[in-house]
Amino acid sequence: MGEMCRRALEALGWGPARVVVAQRPLQRLIGMTLPWGPRSERGSMVMVFPRCSSVHTCFMRRSLDIAFVAGDGSVLNVYEGVPPFRLRSCRGSVMVLERFSG
Repeated sequence: MGEMCRRALEALGWGPARVVVAQRPLQRLIGMTLPWGPRSERGSMVMVFPRCSSVHTCFMRRSLDIAFVAGDGSVLNVYEGVPPFRLRSCRGSVMVLERFSG
């Protein structure tokens, strides 16, 4: 997964960034609604959801940029500035990357 994530981040131009992998169910549910690090790092943080093809922005206070990634690390689809309380999905995605917009 590391190489696939690196390829996608490079293609998106989302680096350098602190990468947080949401492995546990609670982490996946909460996503980016909670700060996973100091406030100063939030702007350069990317959250990775492995084995995922659909995400929500429920309870977010800010818009998100969301990228869906294929098994080879190529970017299938990107949604920028997704506001709170929206759903996004992409058939064929095996990983989702999220970051705060702006």
